[in-house]
Amino acid sequence: MRRMKQKQSGYSLIELLIAIAVGSVILTLVVGFLYSQQQIHVTHNAIVDMQQGARTALTLMTREIRMAGYDPTGNAGAEIEQADVDSFTFTTDSDGNGTLMVDSTTWESNERIRYGINTNGDFGRATGAGNLHAIAYNIDALNFVYLDENGGRLDDDNAGNVTSSIEDIRAVQITLVARSGDTLPALFLGGADNMIYENLQGEEIYTPDTGDRFRRIILYSTAMLRNMGLANPQ
Repeated sequence: MRRMKQKQSGYSLIELLIAIAVGSVILTLVVGFLYSQQQIHVTHNAIVDMQQGARTALTLMTREIRMAGYDPTGNAGAEIEQADVDSFTFTTDSDGNGTLMVDSTTWESNERIRYGINTNGDFGRATGAGNLHAIAYNIDALNFVYLDENGGRLDDDNAGNVTSSIEDIRAVQITLVARSGDTLPALFLGGADNMIYENLQGEEIYTPDTGDRFRRIILYSTAMLRNMGLANPQ
C-alpha cells in the first residue's frame, strides 16, 4: 500500500521577507501621516491662540483709548499725557467725580492708563503709576499713528511722536503684529516668513529675520477720541 505524501503548508522565506517589507512601508506611511496631523494640530492651536489673544487685547485697548480725555465735570483735567510711536498714556475721569486722584500720590482705579511693550516683549497695560502687565504675549510690533480733526498726520519729531501738538489729536491708528509662540517654530507648517509688516500709513514697522518660520498676524484698529477738543466732554 502506497503511503500518500502529506502536503506541507506555511510561508517560504521569500514570502516572509516580502510581507515584512510591505508591512514596514505601511507602518512608515502611517507614522508619517500621524506626525503630519500632529504638526497641523499644533500649528492650528498656536495660530488660534495668537489670534484670540491679539484681537482681545486690541479690542480692549481701542475701547479704552476712545475714552481718553473723558471729563464730564470739566474739573478733572483728563488728557493725553504721552503720544509716542510705541506707547500711549492718557487719563479719563471714568467715574465722573471730577478728580483723577484719590490723594496726592494715588490714582483712582483705571483713570490713568498706559499701553506699550514691556521688558519681556509682551503687549502691556499699566494703570496709575504701575508697570506694564502683559495682556498679550509674543508681540513683535506695536505702532501708534496720530491724526488731527482733518485726518492729517501729527508727527512733531519726524519719528512718529507727538508732543507740542498733543492737544490736536483726534484719532489714533493702531497696528499690532503678533507671533505664534516662541518655543516650537520647527513644528509649524509652511515656509519662511518673508513679509514686511506695515502700518496703515504704509510705513514699515517690522521685518522678520531671514529664514524666520514663525506664523504671524497683523491687526489694525482706529480709535476716534470722542472727548478730545470738547469744551465740556461727554
